[in-house]
Amino acid sequence: MTTLNSGYTKHCVKRMKQRAICEQMVELVLEHGSCHQHAGADIYCFDKSTWQRIQSNRPCRKQLLDKLRSCYVVVANGKLLTTGHRIARFKRDIH
Repeated sequence: MTTLNSGYTKHCVKRMKQRAICEQMVELVLEHGSCHQHAGADIYCFDKSTWQRIQSNRPCRKQLLDKLRSCYVVVANGKLLTTGHRIARFKRDIH
């Protein structure tokens, strides 16, 4: 992992290492993912339309795209709080 800027919390850096999420993946999620708010934080992830758009653009290699599909990033007050892989739907998606 390269040097992380001050936008990452220690917790986020630790979780990125544990979950094998690189800075490039975080940047792609923040740049191309959709955003929704929950408990005062912004959660960035891919929904169907944004995922189809990134699949057609192919901004990175296929292996990275496969891992990227389930990634999410939580941001509050301009700091990246945590990141991870979705294994279930977010509560907002359940109706």
